[in-house]
Amino acid sequence: MSSRHIANAAPTAQDYWRRLAERSGWKVSTAAQLLGISVRQVERLGQEQLGCPPHLWFHCERMTAASQLLAAGQSVKLVAAQLGYTQPANFSRDFKRHHGRPARSFTPRLIGPPPPALDTSGSSQARE
Repeated sequence: MSSRHIANAAPTAQDYWRRLAERSGWKVSTAAQLLGISVRQVERLGQEQLGCPPHLWFHCERMTAASQLLAAGQSVKLVAAQLGYTQPANFSRDFKRHHGRPARSFTPRLIGPPPPALDTSGSSQARE
């Protein structure tokens, strides 16, 4: 889905759909149940208000949330659970398909201080 579709939706509509996606566990069928309407009606409303099918929009929002949580330092396993995945491997697969790189590449690397700078001057001085 292109960002053009998301940009066309009014911010209030996007906020509503984002909350609905989170409350429904990122599932259109659950969103329909929460709203008391049919899945087809949710699909029609999503297409009108978001410019794309709601299942695609839900997926993109879910992956955006995932990248933000990972960048904030949460583990892949924890993010997968928070976003409703029962298996971290399924989350990792979906994340890589969406972003083109593994989820672990979004986690900050904070393992000790940086290594000492190398002497690149070419001189070989004797050490004391």
